[in-house]
Amino acid sequence: MKRISLISALLVSGSFLFAPVAKAEQTLNLDFTGVAQANCLFTNIVSGLIVARGVDIGTIGSNSNAALAAVAGVTPQQAGFTAECNSQTAFFVDTPVAAASNPTFQAVSTKSVLSDGTDQIEAYTAAPAGGDVTSDQFLPVAAAASTDMTVDMNVQSAAGVPVGIYKYTILVSAVPQ
Repeated sequence: MKRISLISALLVSGSFLFAPVAKAEQTLNLDFTGVAQANCLFTNIVSGLIVARGVDIGTIGSNSNAALAAVAGVTPQQAGFTAECNSQTAFFVDTPVAAASNPTFQAVSTKSVLSDGTDQIEAYTAAPAGGDVTSDQFLPVAAAASTDMTVDMNVQSAAGVPVGIYKYTILVSAVPQ
């Protein structure tokens, strides 16, 4: 009997001990962090077409940036691309690099010209075997501007340019500012 009354007392008092209680609203703030990376979208990429005329091979002459005339019906063509960057960007150009498969000849100079249609920069190497590269700084491009760029090149030989198939690569770098 004592047990039954003890159990009944616990049940009756337990309902008061565990009565629903109003709870305060609780909130949690979650933070997000990240990086908005500077980047450029390159479209309309077109490879160039070079010709050999006298001691010059490329799209322009070695002593001027004048276009080389057509050779045997082949007209030299600039390389080009369109750049659209999400931040102010500086474009740099490097000198032409010959493919290992090119016919061998002694180059006196190499030159690359990057242009946005208004301004241009140039990278030039005299005596490529051990010469220094001279560059005209950088070409700035504004954020969100769609900019058409062209690239011309020249390699000047010590004598004539040997008959053969040539390939050159020019590095263009885009550096966010």
